[in-house]
Amino acid sequence: MSLDQDVLTAARAITSNVWFHPVMQPPGGTAWATIQRVTGRRHVDLEGGGGAPKGRFQFDCWALSRANALDLAEDLKDGLPDLLTIGDIVDNPDDYDVDTKLHRISFDIEVWQD
Repeated sequence: MSLDQDVLTAARAITSNVWFHPVMQPPGGTAWATIQRVTGRRHVDLEGGGGAPKGRFQFDCWALSRANALDLAEDLKDGLPDLLTIGDIVDNPDDYDVDTKLHRISFDIEVWQD
């Protein structure tokens, strides 16, 4: 399985409302998340040769209320380390889009494939 698929499978074990970007508002649910791969090399190790696949993924949690978006982000940040080999989790600035009236809570995770 690819690293991208591993991340999606782990996230969907926490919530079924998660898709790879770009999905702005899927049907159903009060909050949903989108994932996009930000960086990553196919094989990485400390010596720069072949090793385990690694990537950084951005999660954006969306909802009409900030509380619902934040709850989903916290659920994902709490649950993903139990399902994946995570390096670090970095919070990004929160956002509110006036046109869509959507709140966004965003964070990045670094993932190593087992």
